[in-house]
Amino acid sequence: MGWQIFTHSVRLVWANLGVALRISALLYIISAAFQVWAQVSGFGTMEDGVPNTEGAGIQFIGTIVSVITSLWIAVAWHRYILLEEEPDGFLPNWNGGRMAAYFGRSILIGLAMVAVIIVASLPIAIGLQGPLAAAILSVGSIFAVFLFYRLCAILPSAAVGEPLTMSAAWKATEGTTGTIFVIILCMIGGLILLVLPGAILASISLMLGIIYMVAAQWFITMFGISLFTTFYGYFIEKRELS
Repeated sequence: MGWQIFTHSVRLVWANLGVALRISALLYIISAAFQVWAQVSGFGTMEDGVPNTEGAGIQFIGTIVSVITSLWIAVAWHRYILLEEEPDGFLPNWNGGRMAAYFGRSILIGLAMVAVIIVASLPIAIGLQGPLAAAILSVGSIFAVFLFYRLCAILPSAAVGEPLTMSAAWKATEGTTGTIFVIILCMIGGLILLVLPGAILASISLMLGIIYMVAAQWFITMFGISLFTTFYGYFIEKRELS
């Protein structure tokens, strides 16, 4: 089942490539432009042992823009796949309320993951060291990742305006440990295969390598959103996998 969910999520992007670009390309370029601007300004670099804060304002604005565009793209893509809501042009429909709900639920999942990490870190905090402490922290980190995927269906539900609690998402994905494990392995393998050509191209031409990696990062982003969509469609709405 993990392989089917993985390949279905890939096909959602590939089979709808034109719409995916119309929904995300312009917003993605705007976000990337701010990040490049901040890098060019030298923000975060060291000058004579002192951090360069020039461009901090650009970095801050870029971060805000990145969050907004990411939410805009995610909500629009979920709504296209699940509701067939297609954009009229090169900007998707603005769904501010859905975006705010999506952001709120993202924070909830993040807090749940942080809580798991904190609990797993308690033995180290009270002085436990060595392999046992490392093992406990590793198990906690792995559980946090599995927790994320068990709960991720609440994100598409926020995008389409359907109520779904964290407990309901958890119950709906009961017994999916093996499935999630396979998905993670597929993502690691896919990431290696996707990034490797970029490294090869960069060794030939830095510009070609950068262009490839920007495109690869875009595909990874859209795949990730599609994976959440697939979780929601399959486990919550009981849709068939293609």
